[in-house]
Amino acid sequence: MRSSVVGVLLASALLAAGLLGAQEPKPAPAQAAQEGGKPAASPPGAKPAPVEAQDPKKTAEAPVVQQDRVDISGLLDSWYQIRQGDSHVGYVHEVLDRAPATSAWRYNYSVEAEVELFVPDPKDARRELPSVESHRIRAKLDDTYAPIEMERVDNKDGAELRSFVSFSQETGRKIDVLFSASDRTEFKPPAEEEIYYTRFLMFIALRQSGNLARPGPRKATLFVPREDGSMPLVEVQFNVEGIVKKEYAGKKDVAVTRVLYMKAPPAPDRNSELFETYVDRFGRVMEETTRGAVRRVLVKGEEEAVGQGTVLRQGARRDPFRKDLALISGTGGTEKKAGTEVVRPIDPSNFLVRLKEAETGLEELQKAKEENREKDGEDIYQRILSDYEQLKRVTREQPPEVVRRVDDLRRKAEEIWGGAERVLTKMKAIYVKIYEYFEKDDVPKMEEGLTLLRKAQERPEIKGAPQELVITKMVSELEPLLTKSRTRLELAKKRLVVTGTMSYDEEVLHPIEVQVNVFGVQVGVPYEVRFVKPSRLAIINEKQYKVGDVVEVEGVRVDKISSHGIQVSLKDETRDVGIRQ
Repeated sequence: MRSSVVGVLLASALLAAGLLGAQEPKPAPAQAAQEGGKPAASPPGAKPAPVEAQDPKKTAEAPVVQQDRVDISGLLDSWYQIRQGDSHVGYVHEVLDRAPATSAWRYNYSVEAEVELFVPDPKDARRELPSVESHRIRAKLDDTYAPIEMERVDNKDGAELRSFVSFSQETGRKIDVLFSASDRTEFKPPAEEEIYYTRFLMFIALRQSGNLARPGPRKATLFVPREDGSMPLVEVQFNVEGIVKKEYAGKKDVAVTRVLYMKAPPAPDRNSELFETYVDRFGRVMEETTRGAVRRVLVKGEEEAVGQGTVLRQGARRDPFRKDLALISGTGGTEKKAGTEVVRPIDPSNFLVRLKEAETGLEELQKAKEENREKDGEDIYQRILSDYEQLKRVTREQPPEVVRRVDDLRRKAEEIWGGAERVLTKMKAIYVKIYEYFEKDDVPKMEEGLTLLRKAQERPEIKGAPQELVITKMVSELEPLLTKSRTRLELAKKRLVVTGTMSYDEEVLHPIEVQVNVFGVQVGVPYEVRFVKPSRLAIINEKQYKVGDVVEVEGVRVDKISSHGIQVSLKDETRDVGIRQ
């Protein structure tokens, strides 16, 4: 059993229900699957029929319909539209892309999602209030779809929850959840338990391992970050139904497997719970529905998923993995000429021509390096990266030897020019500077440096290279330092006037249990013991406070009181305040 762990959701209607979950691209043409199993889905809102016990003899005699799986050899890039009744309320964009052969991981994985729902007003059931939720995931996965590095940001109505997943050979996988600016909790999942980071990755892994081939009940452990700080792992139970044929993205009779939830992921209420899911032969989610009839369905592209004139994409704007026309096998590359962009389409008929052009560019790049033509070399290098990105998208139908030539294109370009290492060297210098700014609590300079590091993660030289993982670790290490500096400055601005402290004796009752022998049986009898301990209080802003109290208005906690002053804290930062004479 693989040991893996997953990295974040807000405990909210859509995120918890999973409608803002992963998505993917158009699969390669697959063999026609037989139709079988149970009839079409029952309407949303209806209770799932109980799973009846089967007669072993009948089960053995009855033919079982099995859906062929399809190997994931290239890019899966999908757009989804989210609807609440007749209203278009959100979108999801999910990408699973095979990393270059030289990478330390197998897949790049990203998710961008946002939805605006109308939920009942807790104060007036007759009214509905808008609620905006979004989440973003960036991850590097191994060959079992488990994260080597993963960052997830969930946002609900302005409240943010961050999750980080990391892996090392020494410590295994661990999960860090940032509940507030300074409240970071580490979780260590059981090493022997198989854990999935998102439902999309769960279905991909189950399909690729053959566990969705036959009908029957299944159980799985899913990563679901929770605002209350509890262990972010939950058990889900579902029943794999038969194969049905439905229409998706304009294609009719798409063979999909229906999955009916018996124990759905946590949700705020019953209407928000997932009811059913349909997955294709990759294991990708094609359609999902909640009991409250909120539906997520695969569409052709970004325009249909996001919609026109909609005010979405507030919490999930950044998309460094965006692929225009992702569901079309002949996506186009671009070449800049005189300030304009000329489309250079790639399709099976000109694939080898474009590959040969890119390979010729390697010779030009080598010559530019030998002649110290820095600007020309950089332009050639960037063109090779662009060609590689476009070629990589349509390698699914190419023979293995051609796929290897495409992978070698990126590797050889790096060996000659070292663009990724150049970027990393610059980012290391910025990383050191940010630590210097941290010692001075120079928040604007720290923010400026972190912005440069985050932008570097999206640069074409870095994307998919081992250096991207190093920069990702830098960012995750420096973000808590920025939070600490902000807290220090905030704490320093608090108005705290201490005019005196005093000591007194405080009586405290401590309950204890006294064992009494009653007819040979030891019986516990409660008893309270009175203790007198010395205590202190302080006069702060003309009011009295004891240790543990929170100062009104200022919101800081009194940690210590001495004869010459006090110590207060805000989050994890402390400040000493003396008595004003």
